[in-house]
Amino acid sequence: MIMLQKAVLAVIPGLVFLIGLRLYNRPAGAMAGLLVLFIQMNNLATAPNIQSTNVSMTMSEPWTALSLLFCCLAIINWWENPAGSLWLPALAGGAVGLAVLIRLNIMVLIPLVIFIWLFFSGMKKKRTWISLVIFSLCFAGTLVPWGIRNQVVFDDAFKSYMSKARGVIFKHRIKPVISESPSVEITPPPITDVAIPPVEGAGTSTEKESLFPSRYAALIDQMVHSGFHNLVTVGMALPVSPYHTSLDQTIRLPYWDQEWDGKLVEGGWIILSFSLLMPVVGLSRVWNERQIVSLVPGLILVSYLGANTVSMVSGGRYIVPVDWVLPLYYSLGLWAVTTFVLELDQGEISNIRVDPRKEVHVSKWINLHHVGIILIIGLACLPAVLGLMNPLAQNSLTKSEVISTMKTNGLELPAGMNWDTLEEFAQDDESIIMQVKAMFPRWMKTGEGDTGGAGSAFSPLPFDHLSFVAIDKASKQFDVVLPVNEKISYMPDASMVYLVGCKGEGYNDAVAIAFQEAESFIYVRPGIINLSCPLPKP
Repeated sequence: MIMLQKAVLAVIPGLVFLIGLRLYNRPAGAMAGLLVLFIQMNNLATAPNIQSTNVSMTMSEPWTALSLLFCCLAIINWWENPAGSLWLPALAGGAVGLAVLIRLNIMVLIPLVIFIWLFFSGMKKKRTWISLVIFSLCFAGTLVPWGIRNQVVFDDAFKSYMSKARGVIFKHRIKPVISESPSVEITPPPITDVAIPPVEGAGTSTEKESLFPSRYAALIDQMVHSGFHNLVTVGMALPVSPYHTSLDQTIRLPYWDQEWDGKLVEGGWIILSFSLLMPVVGLSRVWNERQIVSLVPGLILVSYLGANTVSMVSGGRYIVPVDWVLPLYYSLGLWAVTTFVLELDQGEISNIRVDPRKEVHVSKWINLHHVGIILIIGLACLPAVLGLMNPLAQNSLTKSEVISTMKTNGLELPAGMNWDTLEEFAQDDESIIMQVKAMFPRWMKTGEGDTGGAGSAFSPLPFDHLSFVAIDKASKQFDVVLPVNEKISYMPDASMVYLVGCKGEGYNDAVAIAFQEAESFIYVRPGIINLSCPLPKP
């Protein structure tokens, strides 16, 4: 799988070359493609020493980068020929939709594309609005198959989108910042002799004014820090040192340290200033010839980093999807300076671009635009079809059916539990009696946790516990916690188990976990006397 992934992602430098070719010329595109290729080679070479996302890892970031490159090319094809075929905005909308299926951050690109297109193409032109409607419909159309899958699995077409926004961004990032920030008491003004009539529905000065300075100011502060950290990290990927050092020395330079104080090596600020000037020169040079088309890579960079800013994530793997944009503009600027200094004639430097006014055909029967739309539709349907074809995608067994299966398999219940009490427990609406697949099991001591966020199954808890993700036969997943006093020595990943427990907030509380493949092998929650929900805290 990794070899296939690397083979597909190997086209990334080639796509960067095509973008450079369309924006400026062949040499600038080749330089940009080589720079991106070198970045990936460095990522692979430094993987044993530092945390760096690369094409040999099962991460979504390189795939997001690939999808954004296709988006960039599709939008360039559309914007450089606004009066051309209406298949061009259709392809652009489909490409953006496919990218959103990989990473929701790309949704921020949509309003920017709409605004720039309307501003530069003319809001009074009928063609402008027709193209925009086609772009929007094709974008929404690529999300329909996954929405159908959500409706079938979760009875909610927007489940996966809203759970990401509410669960990850708001619950685990924004809400903790607001709730943990101390409120600031603001002293109300002194009482005067002037009578001020009360305003209906208004609270006290302290109640109204203490909210923003303390809580929301802290939230804005963290967002600003995340945004600037992303900008600095992206910029520092360009040359910042006048010395050529080995890779193992480069990764030890001070600006990669989390506690960096802003100092560079001698002469570093001069090189960094030149490096940051080159993208500006490149954008300015291309703007003179290509106008709004030159903005497309920059819009992708700004929108993606803007989404990271609101989500309060920065650096590391979070900038990988757009780490090709600045090297692209850097190459355009470097080549513009080179041709100016050497007084080269641009007409003699292979300044070749595809004429957007010409339809490209494989043959007189097949149009590449049609082929592109068919591929986009197929790729948009693929995740939903594969998900619904999953053998687990069937109705879950009822509680009584699970109990009957447990009896048939000769499962021995632990002390203090019998079949009658289990049948009575099944009548409780808050009880859980299911057959599930236990994914990613982890036994953790008191106080140990992972990055699951406060209140989740993998967050630090005040007791020893076994945590795992359960998947039932309807392909629905939820987190489970089983308090245990002894270390779990046997818990293979993806084990099929019988789960008995109660519904909870953040995660479900388990009473017992019995393995289907290991007869009478069962883990039980200690201290349970009466089997009823809610369960007593351990």
